[in-house]
Amino acid sequence: MTKNTIVVATAAIAIVAIAALLTSQDNPTEQLMRVKRDYAHRLLDAVVQEDFAAVREQAFRLKTIAETSDWKAIDSPEYVRRSDAFLAATVRLVEAARERQGDAVALAYMDLTLKCVQCHRYLKNTTSTPD
Repeated sequence: MTKNTIVVATAAIAIVAIAALLTSQDNPTEQLMRVKRDYAHRLLDAVVQEDFAAVREQAFRLKTIAETSDWKAIDSPEYVRRSDAFLAATVRLVEAARERQGDAVALAYMDLTLKCVQCHRYLKNTTSTPD
């Protein structure tokens, strides 16, 4: 099986899984965040085990999720900047895994995680109402 076939198959599976989740009654963005969290947990397992193929797969799935229309939680330039930073972090993670560099993968994973935490903090502070 070629690398392109694997990428296409992975993308198709991710899109079908996302579409199935988004057809239910829950908030689509919240559903997407649950899927993202599941992929991130799988990604951590792959990073720890230095399973570079799984790292690439999970990072690609995270990138695919971030490119969907339901990803956009709010309409602001700062959110777009943070979302772009997340996408760039997924690309760096895929590249590090492709090079099979364990430390680079671990650092890219930490950067990706930091981008998530910072964005969630930004959203919480931006969308919450003062007490």
